[in-house]
Amino acid sequence: MRGEVGPIDEYVRALTAALPGPARARASLVGEARDGLVDAAAAYREAGYPEWQAEQLAVADFGTVRELAGEYRTELALSQGRRTLLLTAAVQLNVWLFSEVSWRLGEHQLWSGAAPSAGYRLLARTVDALQLIPAGLALCAVLVAFTYGQRVLPRPDLLARASGVFGFGVAATMLVSCAVMSVATPGLAGVGPVTTSVLAAAVPAGLIAWSARRSFVAAAPLPA
Repeated sequence: MRGEVGPIDEYVRALTAALPGPARARASLVGEARDGLVDAAAAYREAGYPEWQAEQLAVADFGTVRELAGEYRTELALSQGRRTLLLTAAVQLNVWLFSEVSWRLGEHQLWSGAAPSAGYRLLARTVDALQLIPAGLALCAVLVAFTYGQRVLPRPDLLARASGVFGFGVAATMLVSCAVMSVATPGLAGVGPVTTSVLAAAVPAGLIAWSARRSFVAAAPLPA
């Protein structure tokens, strides 16, 4: 009947609602499912079945929404985990580059012409390592764990969970290291400058944390 939602449309809507994860990847998977259902229904119509019954038979052949969503959610979780790691690497590298440029341009003003102490330079190198090492680890994980690892692990969705943990850890480390560096820098060692620096760092840290949370959501078990 006109205005009624057909079995295929109802199935696709339910499948879409059951899938978290990146919108583009989700739309691609749902589109593939719809195309398969439409093709199957067309085959049943050619066999002489009415349109409504043809769609019902096509949906029955596909299995339940829960069964298909379970398969798709793993793929979407991996996609989101990969995005989180790539975003983490990109943000970390850009933050490190911005910090380096800012330091070289403002070193004289921050230290009032004096040379930074050996302890401060060690602290700065440590913060650099806390930015560059996670970026390198994230890229290595994408190249190794999210290619070879996802094929051999019994539960590849754990990779998405691990990327979420990693992202939250990096975001927290970024905020703490920014606060420590600001307090240790004479030209910034005040409540106002330190607060401003931490708030500025909260933007990239928040972006990483947001993506990390999406990784946890995508990897969550399908609700009963």
